[in-house]
Amino acid sequence: MIGMNDVTSEVFSTTDVDTVTNYAVANGLAGVHFWSLDRDTPCSGNVTYASATCNSVSGSTALQYTNRFLQDLGR
Repeated sequence: MIGMNDVTSEVFSTTDVDTVTNYAVANGLAGVHFWSLDRDTPCSGNVTYASATCNSVSGSTALQYTNRFLQDLGR
């Protein structure tokens, strides 16, 4: 999942986006999907848990992960 997961030490970052897309391109995968687009927006306030409606990554911006996937995939 984007941002903080159920285990707080597991955070999917934009650097991880680069790793996933590089792997997909290098291995000829037909697509890249992530869970969940709904979470590709920062949480308001100090959220310290995995939310179904936002991510808890400090300093993130709306659609930050979507835009990084698109950039990495040349879209």
